[in-house]
Amino acid sequence: MARFSKIVLALAMLVGTAFAAAPSAEWTHVYSLDIPENANNQKGWDKRKDIPYTIDNCKNFDDSGVPFYKVAYEMILDGVTVWTEFRKPQLVDNDDGTPGEMMTACTSGLPVDWTYNTNVQGLAVRVTNGNEDGSLDDLEREGEVGSIEFWSNCYGKGEDGIWDHLDHPDDRVDCYGSMQVHHATGTVMAFNAWSYNLLTEMGIGDCPPGGSCHPDWTFAQNANDYDTRILNVYLKTVADAPTPSPTPKPTDPPTYTHPCEEDEVVLSDGSCYNPSTVSGMSASSVCSAGTVKGKNGDCVKLCAD
Repeated sequence: MARFSKIVLALAMLVGTAFAAAPSAEWTHVYSLDIPENANNQKGWDKRKDIPYTIDNCKNFDDSGVPFYKVAYEMILDGVTVWTEFRKPQLVDNDDGTPGEMMTACTSGLPVDWTYNTNVQGLAVRVTNGNEDGSLDDLEREGEVGSIEFWSNCYGKGEDGIWDHLDHPDDRVDCYGSMQVHHATGTVMAFNAWSYNLLTEMGIGDCPPGGSCHPDWTFAQNANDYDTRILNVYLKTVADAPTPSPTPKPTDPPTYTHPCEEDEVVLSDGSCYNPSTVSGMSASSVCSAGTVKGKNGDCVKLCAD
């Protein structure tokens, strides 16, 4: 009970400081970043302290002991806003590529000193503003498997020969920077080049073909194309309710159209039977209600007319 009270108190404190911009009371706003045209005066961000977050509640959240179950990233580029959420992923150990500890509040922000290169479960995407023409309808989805490419490294193309959802980081940390969320084969949102010395680059959906960038906006160097560039990070502190199992539809009893005489009944095998033909036995005295004595001496259920 004491631990529960402590968690409730800590959550209440977080509500007072962080829920102002959150979409609902289930989500805590832990980070907000007004994305500059270049990171750290063209030096790049190599440590969390280098990043000029306008909201940074991660340490308070982690110290509170309040658990979280999902993470959401909201990107706002001028008049377009995309919201993407998924279940809390695991860190990847750069030494051997094996899963490490689960994400914390502080490691949900820009991955300056950690790597997430993994599939994610429960991916949901909603375009909450700027999709009046329906051009981003294909982004929206619910409960799918996606993938994230979060690292500070330089990175190479996948087997398809382009920079997209199949990229892989090389050994050079603090080299370029990738913070990308993908659905099955396409980009949901991307924020790149934040650990580099040129313009940052970002986008919602795939980079349109025909330009200088690849589908995941690598080499777009397009920060100055937008007047508004905001990245928000939220954590969901309430677990999703389990999906109820569907209630089986009752099976209707079989019906038969076998013609029977007035003093006969229809049995479950579809045959006609007159109980009075068994000497000294009747349905009421030998078998339970709704059954009759069958020809082999067993009680047989009556069937619907």
